Amino acid sequence: MANTNNDFINGLDQFIFNGSEFGYISEEGLQPGGDQPQMTDIRAAQLQNAIVKTLLTTPGNIQFTFALVQTGSKGFKDSFGGTVDPATGVYSAPAKIAAMEGPATIKCFSGHTIVIPKASLTANLAGAINITDVLRISCTIKVLTPDDGGSPFQIYPPGQNPPQG
Repeated sequence: MANTNNDFINGLDQFIFNGSEFGYISEEGLQPGGDQPQMTDIRAAQLQNAIVKTLLTTPGNIQFTFALVQTGSKGFKDSFGGTVDPATGVYSAPAKIAAMEGPATIKCFSGHTIVIPKASLTANLAGAINITDVLRISCTIKVLTPDDGGSPFQIYPPGQNPPQG
């Protein structure tokens, strides 16, 4: 097999959170974001125009945002929690909507796989209910520190499959 890793990670192929594959995500895909790390510069009286040390005061965070456009009962349950009546397909939101935690996997057209062992998912309604738009579920995935203290995410190049489980 030819090496297809050209160091460009692109194209959303599949998004899985907490073992459930999400349906169609808007064409914007997953947008990275989060808070930038905050640094404090330390200056010395002897060196009036120079910084002698920089301290990391807030580490920042990594997150992805996306809009789920294929809502349906499964989309609501996967994003908000709650239940779906198997006989009728009626979705019932939980009494208290809260963040859900679990592992996340992002598979890309480029063959790369991003694995997040522990993530937090929050959701809210977005978009519109009209003739030119659809109701969307706006989601935010925050990368959390795994319980074992390990790496918060791994990126597997094409041809390298992450361990299952």
